[in-house]
Amino acid sequence: MWFKKTKKKEEEFLWHSPTASFTDFDDSKIGKVSSKYGWGIYFSTEINNARSHNNSIDHIYQFPKAKLDGKSFIYYSKSIKKHDDPKVISVAKAFYGDKYDDEEFDVGGHRFYDDIVEVMNKKGDASRFLVQKGISGGVIKEPSEVSVLLYDTSLWKHAVKVPL
Repeated sequence: MWFKKTKKKEEEFLWHSPTASFTDFDDSKIGKVSSKYGWGIYFSTEINNARSHNNSIDHIYQFPKAKLDGKSFIYYSKSIKKHDDPKVISVAKAFYGDKYDDEEFDVGGHRFYDDIVEVMNKKGDASRFLVQKGISGGVIKEPSEVSVLLYDTSLWKHAVKVPL
């Protein structure tokens, strides 16, 4: 898995900072504010990063990392050919066809997602396509934080509201 097992309670969770207060989750609201890396629910691995993204909302959400065990993820900063997950490799091979086997072919995870978007015409459709193929989301490593983008919005049921 892309995160380390830890004994610190705070590190057992991913953290989501909502852009608006809501009672019932509605995936039609996804992407209204941010979809830089694709369509889905963005989580930070660090509670303080989630707090810093908060827009005057009096809560954030915690999501147990354990619910992601066994799930497949696209690593946005990694060459698609260097992924270890057989599902990701299989979907990439099927999507790119013979191009994938070319020695010169080198596409990163983010480019892979964007290529699917170009074919599907919508980010939401690309994310749903990947979920149907068994890929739950993407992992984005930036200098200041690691974010997890869940394409599989059915996983939201495991998120719990936490007051600030």
